[in-house]
Amino acid sequence: HISKGLQTICTLSPGIVAIILTAIYYGKNSLKSLFKRIVKWRVEFKWYIILIILGIAPCGLSLLIFNWIYGLNFKPDNPYNFVFYFILILPLSALWEEIGWRGLLLPILQEKYTAFKASLIIGFIWGLWHLPIYFAINPYGEKTINFFLIMFIGCFALSIVATWLYNSTK
Repeated sequence: HISKGLQTICTLSPGIVAIILTAIYYGKNSLKSLFKRIVKWRVEFKWYIILIILGIAPCGLSLLIFNWIYGLNFKPDNPYNFVFYFILILPLSALWEEIGWRGLLLPILQEKYTAFKASLIIGFIWGLWHLPIYFAINPYGEKTINFFLIMFIGCFALSIVATWLYNSTK
């Protein structure tokens, strides 16, 4: 098992690397552009609804189905931890990952590939990127590899949705 500190570093690393690479290879103005995209939240309300329906809900549903298939009971420590996780930790960790995947990598890939192909490439990299942490944390014991494979396949679908949302909301 690995420490929470190392888990945090792993979660933050795509964003940190994206910020560093943007500054080195694209310069100060591109870094400003990257930060502007991060804080852009004023989009039509419909995009927030679409995000919940196509992005967040399927993740929670897949976790529930996985747990149901394997007879596992998902019970958070207490309601405070559950709310804290979904309101604060998950969005912030996802933000740092997305700075790397969609903030830097997607625009680079879309210069050469279609949005769909770029999504598949990111989905593959994104899924594999999670593999070491799954083995280190081993959340489901002997069933961890099964859960990882389901999550890996889900990375392709979520990557397509995230690219569509990114391109549609600019």
